[in-house]
Amino acid sequence: MGKILRFKEAPSLKDLEGLSVNGGTFENGDGFIQKNTIVMKVPNTFRFSTAIEIYSNGEGICDLIMAQFLTRGPDLWEMGDAFYRIGFNDEGDTEQQLRNLCDELINRGLVDWVE
Repeated sequence: MGKILRFKEAPSLKDLEGLSVNGGTFENGDGFIQKNTIVMKVPNTFRFSTAIEIYSNGEGICDLIMAQFLTRGPDLWEMGDAFYRIGFNDEGDTEQQLRNLCDELINRGLVDWVE
């Protein structure tokens, strides 16, 4: 198990205002893994459609995950593993933008890293 970015309580869309990666912003909708959630479709990522999603286990635990739609279907990464994945073959600063987003969530007191 890798590092997980876990919300202290279920976030609202308002909690995530102003956060962006490659111009994508959070909105209510369906992600690749979780339906009826808060999701950010991340444009201009290498090769695969990418989303940052709020994943809920249905028991009040919410994690921030990265999901990509691969040729075999959707797959997910915990945030600790997502940085390398989103930055793979990236000419821009997508990985750093994702790191900044996670740091801002911590600064806002919304999340903690858990093992």
